[in-house]
Amino acid sequence: MKWYYKLILLIFCAPVGIYFIIRDSIRQIKTNKKEGSNDLKKSLKEVKAERESLLDLITDIFRRRDIYCTWCGSRQLKYLEGERGEWFWEYRNKDGSQDKRVSGNFQQAKYISKWQCKKCDAVSKYNHYVHKKPSKARKVHSGWLVTDGTGERNKTDYDRLKDSETVNTKNANRKGDN
Repeated sequence: MKWYYKLILLIFCAPVGIYFIIRDSIRQIKTNKKEGSNDLKKSLKEVKAERESLLDLITDIFRRRDIYCTWCGSRQLKYLEGERGEWFWEYRNKDGSQDKRVSGNFQQAKYISKWQCKKCDAVSKYNHYVHKKPSKARKVHSGWLVTDGTGERNKTDYDRLKDSETVNTKNANRKGDN
C-alpha cells in the first residue's frame, strides 16, 4: 500500500474509531449508573482493550510487509542495529574507480540490519537492496537467522534474489552493457 493511502486511512479512520470507542464507553458508563451497578472499573478495562485493539490495527497498517521473523514468521520486530556496506560506483572501471565518461554517475552501498522478534526473541539479519541512501528503511531481499528463538521454528531463511546476480563491485560496469 502506498504511503499516501496509509496516511489518508489514518487521518480519516483513526478518529472515527476513537469516536466510537469513546461514545460506546460513555453509553456503557451511563447504563451502569442507571442500573445501580458499580462496574466502572470493568467499563474502563473494556475501553482500554478496545483502544489497544485499534492501535494494533493502525500499527498493522504501517507494518513492513517485506520483513518477517525467520524463526516464527511474526512481523512484530524490534530494530537492534545496522551496518552500511562499502560504497561503489554505479558505472565503474575494472579497478572499481569512477567511470568519468558517464555523467550522472553516483555511488551506492548495501545495508545489513539486525532485528529481534518481539514474540519469540529470535535475532535475524536482513540484507537490503543497494541504494544511494542505504538505510533500514530500504526493502529487504534476504533474511537469515542469527540466534534461535523460543518454541518450534516455523519459517526458514529466505532470499528473493535466487534467480538474479548480486552486484560484483570489483568488476567493470559500463553504461550500455546489459
